[in-house]
Amino acid sequence: MLTFHNNGDHLIAIVSGVVNSFEDLSAMAHGVVEMTSEHWSKKALVDFRTVSMNIDFLSAQTLANDLEDEGVQLFGIRLACLYTHENIDIYRVFETAHQNRSLNFKIFEHEDEAVDWLMS
Repeated sequence: MLTFHNNGDHLIAIVSGVVNSFEDLSAMAHGVVEMTSEHWSKKALVDFRTVSMNIDFLSAQTLANDLEDEGVQLFGIRLACLYTHENIDIYRVFETAHQNRSLNFKIFEHEDEAVDWLMS
């Protein structure tokens, strides 16, 4: 499940439930990209702290490849991702894969640090 709040200077996307497949992951990522476009926002805080992420590293890599192929990096969107330690390895793969494709995606444990990065 994906819910959004407009915080004025950035969007807040809250992901909850379970991500079990690449299709779930792709739908979530495209939902965030679409909402930033609809709200004319280039910045989003994506909160994964209440989601159970049951995907493999290849899915994270494939998502980054697909977003790059779609030209998402050209939109200038900046995404800060809040994570929990239980899935730290998959979030590190997300971060590396996305950054290697010029997608502005960074993971954070603390919300205040994430917002500071978004606003910088």
